[in-house]
Amino acid sequence: MDTGSFFDHYFKRAQVNAILIMDLTGTIQHINSAFTQNYGYRLIDLKNKNFRILFTEADQIANKPQIELDEVIQKGQADDDNYVINKSGHPILSTGESILVKTSTGEKYIVKDIVNLAARKYLKLFLTETEELLERIFETSTEVAMIVIDGSMKVVKMNAAFQQLFEIKSIPPAGSPLSSLKSTFWSRNEIRDEIRNTIVTGTPIKHKQFLFQKGRNSKLKVNFESKIIDKGPTMGRQIFILIEVA
Repeated sequence: MDTGSFFDHYFKRAQVNAILIMDLTGTIQHINSAFTQNYGYRLIDLKNKNFRILFTEADQIANKPQIELDEVIQKGQADDDNYVINKSGHPILSTGESILVKTSTGEKYIVKDIVNLAARKYLKLFLTETEELLERIFETSTEVAMIVIDGSMKVVKMNAAFQQLFEIKSIPPAGSPLSSLKSTFWSRNEIRDEIRNTIVTGTPIKHKQFLFQKGRNSKLKVNFESKIIDKGPTMGRQIFILIEVA
């Protein structure tokens, strides 16, 4: 079996696996389209730059980029579970693996294969995680709409994906009622009843589906998932609601 062309097909067609090709100093030589889709960079943004720029400042200070390079050169492989800084400067929780490879002419390179854990298909995993992690995902996810509502059914905040999905042109001030969203969807009794039930019973929403009229001619099915965060006696409960198009 000739596997020589397998990597080329994988590199070009992958949508989930974001791939960097680097030399042994960590200088980036190539990226695939999945890397652009997940982290925003084009090849022109990264070519001939060291991959350490993708690490958080704290990880750079801790010398994690060099530690990873040393490990993959010595062992041929290294795992990586931390944040990748996207083009907008936001840290994206990611997991990956770096592999030392050799070309047919004997040249050595490092292939770094990364999965964006804030992407839609992985985001619901974090409903079992900590408030801190949810806050980080809230800020960085571009695929899953998220809104935070307090125990009085007032809006605490929403992310950019939420604004885009529900066509919210101006963000209401924190503490505004749901009706301030000026959306017929969020004014529906069934939506408000579902949220109210969650607040009263403390039971999170689990894969609840609703029909959403977007514009005049488009009907979408959207799935709700939620996590309840207890902010203490002063702030009470907050509900993180994740909405994704089915």
